[in-house]
Amino acid sequence: MEPSLDVPKGAKLRYDRRLLLGSSKRDEILSLAEIKRYGVDSFGDRGYVSLYGLRPHEWYARGIRILGRTAVECTRDRLGDLIGRGVAQVACRAAERTRLVIDLFAGSANTHYWMCRHLGAGGYVGLELDDHVFECTQRNLSLLRADLDYRHATTRPLSTGWCSRTMSCSSPSSRFHGEAP
Repeated sequence: MEPSLDVPKGAKLRYDRRLLLGSSKRDEILSLAEIKRYGVDSFGDRGYVSLYGLRPHEWYARGIRILGRTAVECTRDRLGDLIGRGVAQVACRAAERTRLVIDLFAGSANTHYWMCRHLGAGGYVGLELDDHVFECTQRNLSLLRADLDYRHATTRPLSTGWCSRTMSCSSPSSRFHGEAP
């Protein structure tokens, strides 16, 4: 059952997970006011949906837009940075046989952005299956001029050789080879 967007007179529509995932807002581009409202209503922080190292007003001013579902599902900057640092530490200590870090549900590509900041642009591939999310994110990455390996996934299995370049992580003593196992 879809949450109603109609609210009683004098009541305020709450911008929360239920609204943004369970209504028509799910696949709609949100306004900056709606993004800030989600942050305030859900977390008490109008800057909660920070992406690509930018606060909402900064990324919105650059033309970056997100869907209602992306506001809820994205990894915000603070957590993305921690994940990126942690994965980079593990990856750079891994044996030479380590191949590639792959995110099967890249969505907004914000985790992807932070992984690449810590692993280097070649150490990470982000995949997204949903057409609408992929198109929106691809546009955002283009506006950022981000050099990220973000791909539209399909339900077909990956073929061997789909990625075969050499990658290096931020540690100069480690090298990654991007070959399918």
